[in-house]
Amino acid sequence: MSFDCKEEFIWEWSEEPRKFEWEEGDFVYIPPYTTHQHFNGDPEKPARLLNATSRMIKALGFNWLEQVENAPEYEK
Repeated sequence: MSFDCKEEFIWEWSEEPRKFEWEEGDFVYIPPYTTHQHFNGDPEKPARLLNATSRMIKALGFNWLEQVENAPEYEK
């Protein structure tokens, strides 16, 4: 049995964005380095997002996060 192992892996980004509805109590897993954006569909019910990263990812130096903008109701 033989396997064809290529020396490089080429990642192709999805051309179309995908939308997932979430609600209170949901657990959402977003793979590392996945560009994503969160929206709260019900302004009457504020949402809280908790973000966690594996210590292994941090040890490898991949613990950066780029936040593009704050939520409109965010107060420092």
